[in-house]
Amino acid sequence: MIACALLSACSAATSGSEPDAHAEQSAALVTGPSFTQQKTVLGFEAPTAWSVSAGTRTASGDASRGAKAVALAGADQAVLTSPPIQKLNGVSAKLLLDVKLPASVPWGQVQLYVDSPQSGIHHQWVGLATLQGLSGGQYHTLSFAVSPTLQALLSQAQNVVFKVEVNRPRPTPTAATLVDRLRFELPAGIPDCAENSAIFINVERGPAFSEALLEKVQCRLYDMYPVLADRFDRQAPTSLRLLLETHGVAGAGGNLIGFNVAHFTENPNDLDAFVHEAMHLMQSRYLPGVPGWFIEGGADWVRNEYRTPGTPWAVAPEWAPGMHYRTGEVVSFFNWIDAHYRVGQTPLVEALHFILLERTYTDAMWVELTGVDLDALWLEYSGDQAPVGVPVGQGVSFFQDPDYVRLGSTLPVGEYDATRLGSYGVVNDDVSSIKVPAGFAVTAFEHGDFSGAQHTFTADSPQLSVLNNQISSLIVTEL
Repeated sequence: MIACALLSACSAATSGSEPDAHAEQSAALVTGPSFTQQKTVLGFEAPTAWSVSAGTRTASGDASRGAKAVALAGADQAVLTSPPIQKLNGVSAKLLLDVKLPASVPWGQVQLYVDSPQSGIHHQWVGLATLQGLSGGQYHTLSFAVSPTLQALLSQAQNVVFKVEVNRPRPTPTAATLVDRLRFELPAGIPDCAENSAIFINVERGPAFSEALLEKVQCRLYDMYPVLADRFDRQAPTSLRLLLETHGVAGAGGNLIGFNVAHFTENPNDLDAFVHEAMHLMQSRYLPGVPGWFIEGGADWVRNEYRTPGTPWAVAPEWAPGMHYRTGEVVSFFNWIDAHYRVGQTPLVEALHFILLERTYTDAMWVELTGVDLDALWLEYSGDQAPVGVPVGQGVSFFQDPDYVRLGSTLPVGEYDATRLGSYGVVNDDVSSIKVPAGFAVTAFEHGDFSGAQHTFTADSPQLSVLNNQISSLIVTEL
């Protein structure tokens, strides 16, 4: 779990529904331009999406960046035509294109056109770049100037089509010319991984931090944030603030992601933490009242879905004493629910995410999505080992916030060390109010082994004046 010490905004505060209903709900909430389309199309990551006027075009793994390029063969002259791109981002004064010839050619050229009839752009010629004299067997970057008038049009245009006309002699009928990375030139200081991105990251400097590692942080966000936005919220912010800080680990809220430079200097392979924080920005439109444990657990589940192979972060594989869904060890729990109660349906985290964008959270949502209530799911997941608290009034109740907000659990008479407390969902060092019914008392301890500072409560305490957020073990007695 990623600690939310930096930004408080890191935590926001019927059975067997048909999966199609949730799919419709999801589609309604993510309408808008794709965050990944421009990068996928202009980066030639989907080469077969481009049509060709003559010869053949196939996917090639010999890319100048990314995984794929398009290979043109079978004709001296061919026009590649892109699918319409809903909206362009990062429009600038120069378009760049990478080309790799099989051999040097005595003549040849590439011409570039754009088309968006609904926006007043009709087969607009952008420019021409020569291929003559370029060496074969390596990529070369061609440059096309974009006039100020065309820049203004493209910045507002919808459904823009690009046409790349390649004209050169072929040394052999099967020799292929590779084309890759059509992109607008980036401003100085912006890493190459931002090309064709739907987002912009503004770095807010703080303490000194490795420039190479800062670029990796930005690239993890440039790569993953658009993917998450396409899946979870196409209304997500497109302009992000990245704040370099000196405390906590990481946190997110609104359009801001902050991180502790010391932590990531010491843990440079922890970059998937920014997938977790990016998901928090997708969750920022939840209606009030969503439990913090689900927000954190949902972001952990997304991080695990998109984790970088070989990184040290891992999730608990199964229930163990001391675990409770309210303590955040829920990724495997969510996966277990999907495997047992949602086979062939949208994953639970994703389905509940879209519901929470429309409706106020209730415990009934678990029954709606699985047919079973939350505590029963947790008990089954644990193999009937997880302890269950008693109803309020039949024991001592512990709350995470003052004035009896955010119930942890109500505990019967007994002794509870740190592990047993965790099994009941009472979070260590996170109790701020207690309800003690008549006939009960509770002795609370600072440490998890019944040691350290202690205090006995015999009446309700809406705001703890002692051991506030310091309780790690306790003994409930009956008077």
